[in-house]
Amino acid sequence: MLKRIALSLCLAALAASLAAVPSLAAAGFRVIVPDLRGCGNSEAPAGKKAYAIDNIIGDILEILKEKTRGNLTVQ
Repeated sequence: MLKRIALSLCLAALAASLAAVPSLAAAGFRVIVPDLRGCGNSEAPAGKKAYAIDNIIGDILEILKEKTRGNLTVQ
């Protein structure tokens, strides 16, 4: 059986972006709320290139692969 995953990205550290997490979990989703580069307690690499969309997407995919033990299909 496949487990549905909801990835909740907190934009600009807004607490309101976390409001959906309990509802998603209650609906049967596995909810992942990553601390992305430069946000919260994560490392903040220097330079604009470190925050290019390709790098952010790569970070998110790596988090998902780790949390799903490589058993991941992105739609």
